[in-house]
Amino acid sequence: MCYMLTSYVPKKYVKEPFRAICKKHELLECLDGDDLFLLAPEEALCFRVNDFHCDCGTAIGGGEDADSEEMQRYLAFWKELQSNGRMSYITLFKHWASDERPNPLITEKIHIDDLDERYLASMKTDVLYKIHLYKRRYSL
Repeated sequence: MCYMLTSYVPKKYVKEPFRAICKKHELLECLDGDDLFLLAPEEALCFRVNDFHCDCGTAIGGGEDADSEEMQRYLAFWKELQSNGRMSYITLFKHWASDERPNPLITEKIHIDDLDERYLASMKTDVLYKIHLYKRRYSL
């Protein structure tokens, strides 16, 4: 068995601008089905983040040795989704390849502006990260 990176995208956002950004960055390939059902199927579509056989060597949750170039690729992708202005969020879920849903499902929310390489490298397995893409109107 292997680690997998999956992502959920609200169905209402899966349109041509979104697909063009995915194609440009070579990320997110729609899955035929979702064995985990972390989000309601009528609400969101499930995507594989990469087209690799598995994601065991991913920089996501990779700790101090995580590949900086890979993390910058993800950040650039999410930033472009944000600048497109159509999506409010996207999720990221690193999990062991199986059809068992984590119980309980832990979710964590983060805004794209707070996401950096250190945070990506420290992401935990079996946590559904909801990455908010809306534009902030204030600074912290």
